[in-house]
Amino acid sequence: MRLLIVSLLVLLGAVSLALFARDDTGHVVIAYGNWTLETSLALFVLAILLTFLILYYTLRLWSGIRTLPQRLRRWRRQRRQLKTRMAYMRGMHALAEGQWETAEKWLLKHVRYSDTPALNYLAAAQAAEALGSQVRRDGYLRAAHEQDPKAGVAVGLAQAGFLLAHQQSDGALEILTRLHGEQPKHTAVLKKLMETHAARQDWQRLLELVPEVERRGAISVSRAEELQGNAYRALFARAAEQKDADRLHLLWERVPRYVKRNEEVLFDYARALSRVDDNAGEQLEPLLADALRRRWSDALIYVYGLIPQRNLSAQLAQAERWLKHHAENPVLLLTLGRVCVRSQLWGKARSYLEASLGLDPQPETYRELGALLERLNNRDAALDCYRNALSLLPGKSFGLTAPSPQNPIMPPEELPLLPRQTR
Repeated sequence: MRLLIVSLLVLLGAVSLALFARDDTGHVVIAYGNWTLETSLALFVLAILLTFLILYYTLRLWSGIRTLPQRLRRWRRQRRQLKTRMAYMRGMHALAEGQWETAEKWLLKHVRYSDTPALNYLAAAQAAEALGSQVRRDGYLRAAHEQDPKAGVAVGLAQAGFLLAHQQSDGALEILTRLHGEQPKHTAVLKKLMETHAARQDWQRLLELVPEVERRGAISVSRAEELQGNAYRALFARAAEQKDADRLHLLWERVPRYVKRNEEVLFDYARALSRVDDNAGEQLEPLLADALRRRWSDALIYVYGLIPQRNLSAQLAQAERWLKHHAENPVLLLTLGRVCVRSQLWGKARSYLEASLGLDPQPETYRELGALLERLNNRDAALDCYRNALSLLPGKSFGLTAPSPQNPIMPPEELPLLPRQTR
């Protein structure tokens, strides 16, 4: 378009000059010493224009020749940058597709010309890790830090992630602790540090970090609740192993209200406390009853039958009220059988346990019924119950042999508990 406009202007000028020259040719005389130049005005103007054009393009040609090396270097640099970007893109595509060798090759091909070599080396470290070469991986990480010291956080996070993948949580913790000291509010560092504490089962430190990580938007609210619930459940189990009832009570007081509503958290707390505190029923009974009123749960009704309770009649009455709405629930029937056993209501207990077995035969229910029958001196029936319980255990087969000093009836406490079920 520009060339067209210039051509039209030149054409218009030439036509105007021709018309002007036809009407009045003019006369130009130039004298210098003994020399005299005489010509028409039109020819003089045309000569000036041609001289100007020759000088203009001569200067442009000379300028082009002088700047040719510089323009050639710029062209080479641009071409090299294009090749570098294309190699990086091909490497990242190969990395995303799991073609580790191809990715490593392309990521390193033009890395010395890259504007961001640290990114190339970090991606190459990921490919080397996938290929199982820790030596190359660590070399790429060092190169990334040397090329860009400001990428220390990115390099440290990558290195910590690799160490965690190899279950080397001590090394990951050392790196992340240093990064946290340098960048105490860095979200990615906090999240990775949280994952490291989880891998190390350092539940207290995990509980300290989760609220801050969730507040910064690095994890969802539901994920934060899940992590806190898992941490408290592990702490409950640890306190139960140590027979520390006071520790369990203190932990429960610290559990956030929204986490206490988690069925699994309440289940594990109730089961742990019932094992170490003879007075657990006074605290657990209202907690479980309230949770079951909000939402029915086989897991919670199961643990309701395990808690020690002084007021057994009230516990039995509550369970029988639930039976009106869940008459064919085998877990509730098992719980009723246990409460009746503690209340020494042998006939009722046997009826509830047999009804539970009729709906869903489980090793633990057979164990409870066998213990009751043995208490009632019905050893043959008790032996059958224990055999049925053992036959339901996965991967085991037992012959039907009579009890003897060498082959006694397996006591109830040696049989495993029912797997937890929620229906």
